[in-house]
Amino acid sequence: MIDKMSRMDVTREYLATRINGGYVLLEKKLDLRRLYVEITNRCNLSCRMCFRSSWEEKDGDMSLELFRELMSQAGKFPMMEEVFFGGIGEPTIHPEFIDLVEEASKRYRVSFSTNGILMDKIAEEIVRLGVDRVYFSLDCMPPAFSEIGHADSQQIIDAITLLDGVKEEMKSKKPTIGVEFVVTRENVSHLPHLPELRKIGVAEVIISNIIPTSKETDNTAIYGEGENGYVDEFIRKCFKGPKYVLPEFRIRTERRCEFVKRRSAVVRWDGSVAPCYRLLHSYKEYILGREVKVESHSFGNIEEENLEKIWLKDEYVLFRYVVENSLYASCIDCKLADGCYFSATTHSDCFGNSPSCGDCLWSRKIAICP
Repeated sequence: MIDKMSRMDVTREYLATRINGGYVLLEKKLDLRRLYVEITNRCNLSCRMCFRSSWEEKDGDMSLELFRELMSQAGKFPMMEEVFFGGIGEPTIHPEFIDLVEEASKRYRVSFSTNGILMDKIAEEIVRLGVDRVYFSLDCMPPAFSEIGHADSQQIIDAITLLDGVKEEMKSKKPTIGVEFVVTRENVSHLPHLPELRKIGVAEVIISNIIPTSKETDNTAIYGEGENGYVDEFIRKCFKGPKYVLPEFRIRTERRCEFVKRRSAVVRWDGSVAPCYRLLHSYKEYILGREVKVESHSFGNIEEENLEKIWLKDEYVLFRYVVENSLYASCIDCKLADGCYFSATTHSDCFGNSPSCGDCLWSRKIAICP
């Protein structure tokens, strides 16, 4: 069968791999659609809930030259459509942020996430450049303040209001304004108030559970408990407000990686190419009280190899197939996880996959990103 298919289309490249006693033929496609680009891992805040609180990595910014090279390499992918400035740092503090946005917007749809602190300095430029979407991190509704969260909630509301006003002045429908709300025990009571955000131009709200990076923040997580009254009240009010994206609050059987499904890759500030946010850096996670050492995983660096070659590497093609079809261990609900060697890190799983996605909260829709 493999020989016959190869003869039928000799212009295509395939990877033949043995899985579960049989052979699978995987076509190598230039089907990358979306690039998440971490242009900096620096931030102008220091939040307890952030991944940065549990890592020991040097700070750095992606150079404009390297970013231009990335955009040139991305042009090899015929289905490539969006650049999302995100990652772990705050993109707007990059000294050449507007230049990077302008460079990307020449070819692709551009979006980014932000804590909103510098919005007054960039609002007019991002509207002028036609940025598609801007997501603000908001962890509570004013006048409350969450100690584990981001900027002061009123400051973020002011930034959203400012951007909406600039859109109106410049008679622009873009960017669409979204909010990312990371729900915890401390702020879950604020969920029913989120529909009020429609009054200041918010069109989308993404709710995510916290990804604990310490025992302290693990105690604030509400996933695993099931839905509660505040969540139910919020859902009843959803029809009155913006579009909502809701997480799961219990561990379900189904696993789905949106990074793989959407044909995305994440490029770190130093040019390393990772498959997702979770494997972009090394840090600690706490999964239902169990500590997991997350190890960064790169399939290559665009300073050493072009993105096309990295995307089509055998190990990266196989990784996407394994994850898309859930052919990896399910550590998060395994009875042996607490004493298992494999579940202590993301290095590998008991199925022989490396890296391991067995504890990934994104795949269970516990955690959600734009």
